[in-house]
Amino acid sequence: MSETIWTPSRVAMLQKLADEGMKAKAIALKLGIGITKNMVIGKARRMGIVFNDRINWTPAQDEYIRAARGRGESSKQISRILPGEKRTPHAIRRRAERLGIKGACRANGAGWNASRIAAKAKRRVAANIIAAQNQGPCQCEKNGRTTPINEIKFGQCRWPLGNPLKPEFRWCGCEAQFGSSYCAHHLAQAYPAAAAARICAMQQPENREVA
Repeated sequence: MSETIWTPSRVAMLQKLADEGMKAKAIALKLGIGITKNMVIGKARRMGIVFNDRINWTPAQDEYIRAARGRGESSKQISRILPGEKRTPHAIRRRAERLGIKGACRANGAGWNASRIAAKAKRRVAANIIAAQNQGPCQCEKNGRTTPINEIKFGQCRWPLGNPLKPEFRWCGCEAQFGSSYCAHHLAQAYPAAAAARICAMQQPENREVA
């Protein structure tokens, strides 16, 4: 069935474009509707055509990758502003490995280790929750300093106090744990300590993938 699609004109164009160094995907687009990349590859293999799909990296691109890695930039960031032909983050990671360049944070000597950072973040949040549990009532309950519904700000605990339909409704307003909408005291009420620590740890900026 596929052979009927390959008219003499298409076969000649395939040979011509391949000789010019065009890649299979680009050739499929040139040949028009009904031709896919895999069809081009299959036909080329039967014709004995070998594509040059190898990426040609320029010296300027290699230097930019070295400099960007030295600044701690991720592969995704580099792919957006890399000079010359556009490259994918995966291609940039592979190129950096071939050039002997370490990962974004390691290049700056930060010793990035996702599992170690995640464990540290979990321990920190869990310690805050345990301390809050041992202190008894929340600070907002002790000193009576709650936050009106229209005065809540970023970084303040949004634990509801009272009926939201009544004027006396308030938020807790204490300092929220990073990665959560609640303070340590109310976070302990909302989740078990281990679950709360895991939720907050995943929101830590240093725990996100950078490579």
